[in-house]
Order: sequence, then C-alpha cells, then structure tokens
Amino acid sequence: MTSPSLPVRLARWFDFRLHESCLVPSAGVRLFGLEIVDETRLDHLSSPSVRPVFLAEAHDLDALVAHPEAVRGLDFDATALVEHPWVVVPPSPRPQAFRGRRRVRTVQVITALGTATVTRFLDDPSVVVLHPAA
Repeated sequence: MTSPSLPVRLARWFDFRLHESCLVPSAGVRLFGLEIVDETRLDHLSSPSVRPVFLAEAHDLDALVAHPEAVRGLDFDATALVEHPWVVVPPSPRPQAFRGRRRVRTVQVITALGTATVTRFLDDPSVVVLHPAA
C-alpha cells in the first residue's frame, strides 16, 4: 500500500486545523502559505507540524491572484486556498419542491508535487470528501 502524497497529507492537515478553529465562513477566497516544520508528524494531524500564514483574501479567485500579497505564496512549501461555497443538493422527491443548498468549506492545497482538495459539509462536519489530483 502506498502512502498518500504530500498534497493530500497537507490538505487533510489544514482542513482538520480549520475544523478545530473558529474560522468564520466567508463569501470570498482566502490564501494561506504553509511552511512544513515537521513532516513526520503531519499524518498525526499534529498542530506544530505545519506553520500556516494568512496571506490575502478577495471576493473571487481572479481578484485573489491579482492581490499584491498573493505572490508571497511562492515563498512557502505549499499554498492553500479556502472557500465556503454553497452547493446544490439532489432534488427533493416532493413535486414542486425547491432544491436545497448546503454550505461547504473547500481547502485546496497546491505544492510542487501536485494538488489536493478537501471538501467538508459545514452542516454535517463528519462528511468530508477528499479529491486528490493525479
């Protein structure tokens, strides 16, 4: 069995840290720099294994990329994008029912080795979906 890639491990770690914090959902996109301090403790979700640094926030991804602080993301081992979009849930079996929406948090981690995304449903935090990139 192969171990998860570094982007997957970082995405899991950062999502877990955010889940334990009181980060308020935002309509915008937030950019963080991630500095790996102790990669051996990363899989244990240990707090001091990575040092996250908030870099910038903008109303959408294009504005975030144009933000003057966004270039600082290149100084870190990885960068993380955090969003809180609404997703549409499957339609109700009742006729004429409105389609429901659920708020999620997506954490996309970008490294030189690739990317990985974690999606967590905020109304049911036990539902976590991992999307590793090939």
